[in-house]
Amino acid sequence: IIEKSAFEHCKELSTVNIPKNIDEICISAFSWCESLKEISLPRGLDKIGAGAFSFCASIERVHIPETVYEIGNNAFSGCKSLKVAVIPNCVKKVANYMFSNCYSLETVDIYDGVTEIGSFAFADCTALTEVVLPEGLTEIADWAFCTCSSLKRIVIPEGVTSMGQQVFRECTALEEVVLPSTIEKMGAYMFHDCPNLKRICVPKGQKEKFRKLVGLNIFNTNKLVEY
Repeated sequence: IIEKSAFEHCKELSTVNIPKNIDEICISAFSWCESLKEISLPRGLDKIGAGAFSFCASIERVHIPETVYEIGNNAFSGCKSLKVAVIPNCVKKVANYMFSNCYSLETVDIYDGVTEIGSFAFADCTALTEVVLPEGLTEIADWAFCTCSSLKRIVIPEGVTSMGQQVFRECTALEEVVLPSTIEKMGAYMFHDCPNLKRICVPKGQKEKFRKLVGLNIFNTNKLVEY
C-alpha cells in the first residue's frame, strides 16, 4: 500500500515506478506533484484512492491497469496536461470529479464494465471533442459533462435509464445528441447554454415520450428529430 498523502506536494518528483506488489494507492498519495510527468501503474493494482493524482499538472497520459476495480472521487482532477485516459473493464463507476478540470484531455476510452458516470466526472474538460460511452452504462449523474466546450456530438447508448441535471450545460460546441429508447428520467437544464445544438435525435415513434420527459428547460422540443 502507498499510504495517504505519502508523496503529496513533492513538487520536484518527475517519475515514479510503482512495484508490482502494490495493490492500493491511498487518498492524495501523489496529489500536487506538479512535476510528475510519467507514472507506471502495475498490473495487480486494485484501488486508486480519492484525489490520488489530483493536481499533478504535468501528467499527460494515464493507462489504468485492468486489475483496478475502484477509483475514488477527484482521482485525476486538475491534471491540466492530461491528454489520454483509459478506464478499464473492472471499474463500475467513473467517480465524481474524476477528470474534472483536465483542460487538455482529448481522448477517453471507457470500457464496457462501466455502468455509471458520476457528478462532474468530466466537467471543464474543454479539449474533449468526442466520448464513446460504453454499452453497459445505465446512469449519467448531474453536471457530468458540463462545460466540455469542444464536445460536438454525443451518443447516449441503449440501456441508459437516468440522466441528471445540467449534464451538458455550457457545452457550447455541441451540435447533435442521440438519445436511447430506455431513458426514464431526465434532469432539469440538460442542454442549458448549448447555443449550437441543432438536433436531438430520439427513436422513431417516441417524440411524445420525450416531450413528457422534459424537465424545466431541458431543451427546445422543436429540435427533436426521430431516427
